[in-house]
Amino acid sequence: MKIYNKKYLLIKKILKIINKINAKKIKLIDIRNTPNNLFNFLIICNGKSTIHIKNIYNKIIILIKKKLNILPYNIEGVNNLEWVLIDYNHIIINIFLKKIRKYYNIDSIWENLPKIKIIKFK
Repeated sequence: MKIYNKKYLLIKKILKIINKINAKKIKLIDIRNTPNNLFNFLIICNGKSTIHIKNIYNKIIILIKKKLNILPYNIEGVNNLEWVLIDYNHIIINIFLKKIRKYYNIDSIWENLPKIKIIKFK
């Protein structure tokens, strides 16, 4: 699947932002073909610290609003900054501290679904 056409501009912008801010272990998971899915794509990444997680989610919200005039439907986890979830309806972004991602093992839930190769942006 090409995520770089206009239909997937929001995904491209989000990936570009989290790459630029040096998020770690970025995964884009395509769940469009799963039964009863509530969204189409899942982005998972790690922040190095709670400050880094705050920076990642702030940059995503600010830059997506500025460039595409889109605000998230909902944001969860900003009080403790160990796991922040940003909901853009068809795209869900999960930003974890490394230990929290490992503890919940969220990657294993989606391990049988197609993962889209993340290309480093310049």
